[in-house]
Amino acid sequence: MTAGERRPLAGLRVLVTRPEARAGGLAAAIRQAGGEALVCPTLRLEPVTPSEEGVARAAEAGVVVFVSPAAVEHGLDFLPRDGAERLTVGAVGAGTAAALAEQGWPCQLLPAHSSDSEGLLAHPDLAAAKVAGRRVVIVRGNGGRALLGDTLTARGAAVEYLEVYARHRAAFDGALAAGADIVTVTSSEGLEALVQGVNCDQRARLLGRPLVTSGSRVSAAARKAGFQNRILTAAEPGDGGLLAAIIELAPTVSGDSGQA
Repeated sequence: MTAGERRPLAGLRVLVTRPEARAGGLAAAIRQAGGEALVCPTLRLEPVTPSEEGVARAAEAGVVVFVSPAAVEHGLDFLPRDGAERLTVGAVGAGTAAALAEQGWPCQLLPAHSSDSEGLLAHPDLAAAKVAGRRVVIVRGNGGRALLGDTLTARGAAVEYLEVYARHRAAFDGALAAGADIVTVTSSEGLEALVQGVNCDQRARLLGRPLVTSGSRVSAAARKAGFQNRILTAAEPGDGGLLAAIIELAPTVSGDSGQA
């Protein structure tokens, strides 16, 4: 293997927009592949303490679904660990399932075909015949997507939300972000914060760069936001999938964006 093959991102700047606590793994993988990771978190996450009533209802759940690693990090303390064996636990994505496993929580429900709510809802154990009459708690951040809860409610489940963190737009260096050769985004909220957090000139440069996203929903939001170059959705979940997509784009990128 040649040095070029070992360092497929040599000379390229890759923008990492994940919240700070989740950015390290992808940034390290980019550097290992020879690239420069421009870490510009566009969102910051703050823990939120749910109401006592909400925690009490969560303790009575038969199904608990975590929507993100942050939901795991901030939500597990509000669930009765001694009753975990009676729960059916779901995760929206492999990263969330891995976060649960690190804490010793088995995950029985994972998306069937995509790392999003649509994929999880396709799981046979979340069909109407399985969830009708059951209490389902969705552990999430403030104002998360309604699709999962609305669909389970329509299938006859009694859905409760346990909101355990809040998203806020983070201040970041717009000039640094605009100097990227490849942009990565992993949520629609992070994408919106990125586009709104830069000035007009910086936005024009960003919208012209190739983009890697973590899912088809984020890719659709990026097209709507005006990204004009190639948008590539990672084929596999997690940092590995994102890195593979970045490397796939690398041969088509000039690596001169920082000189503009």
